[in-house]
Amino acid sequence: MPKTRHRSLALALLGALASCGPPLVWGGDDATKERLLVIVPIGSSVDALEREASSRDWRISSRDDRSFSKGQSQYFGDGCKYQGGVSRYIIVAEYGVLTTSVETVWLFDEHRKLGDLCIRRTTDAP
Repeated sequence: MPKTRHRSLALALLGALASCGPPLVWGGDDATKERLLVIVPIGSSVDALEREASSRDWRISSRDDRSFSKGQSQYFGDGCKYQGGVSRYIIVAEYGVLTTSVETVWLFDEHRKLGDLCIRRTTDAP
């Protein structure tokens, strides 16, 4: 096989692997949510989440200290609802040739304890 063909195959393989994303976010949103909640379980404090995010180099994209009514729909959609307290928006992964971002919103109750986690993936258009 010519060297250029080997390089082309190697580049194609690297591109395919890069688009798969890091293991933390493999398997879709439900699997990602399960893995994240093992790291930062329901009932955790805001401070615990922020410490974990810092130690894992997750990017905190927003700290929203406003409180919304418990049960009010959150703009991530897909059944995501506010828990009555603050929220934190964190990018837990970015990967691929066309950058895919895995963004999370961590929803806390009035006692600043984690009540729910919502996830969405967005991919930049070429």
